[in-house]
Amino acid sequence: MRVAKDWRRAALQALYILDRGGDPVAQGLTAALEGSTASEADRARGVNFALRIWECGRILDNELNPLSPDWPLHRQPVLDRSILRLAAQEMTEAPEQWKVVISEAIDLAREFSTEESPRFINGVLDRLQRERQRNQDQSGEAEHGIVSPGD
Repeated sequence: MRVAKDWRRAALQALYILDRGGDPVAQGLTAALEGSTASEADRARGVNFALRIWECGRILDNELNPLSPDWPLHRQPVLDRSILRLAAQEMTEAPEQWKVVISEAIDLAREFSTEESPRFINGVLDRLQRERQRNQDQSGEAEHGIVSPGD
């Protein structure tokens, strides 16, 4: 089985901490991940990515919630919710890599979440990609409603 890249694992762990009420400070999150097997560079990259996701949280959630109406984000396990947010933001920043992003998200779900999670994550992210593609086809440009912090 393929394993998700270390920086994604670090980002997921940081998102988990943030979702459970952790302080959104890079140094504190990086220190909390110090015992992980990820390199210092991967931990820093993951924490920085998690903080970007956290800043865009409401926008991401507004895009993701309609894709799973029976399981809105607030009812999902923290790990599934975090994986979806991570993948949605990564698909925003690197839309041409959407297949890789979905595959890595499924790997994270296999590694960290429930037996049903990989299929659920795959379904939601596939719907997200199709919705974004439909919006792009209609408008002629990528329109997913998500911006990077600072834009």
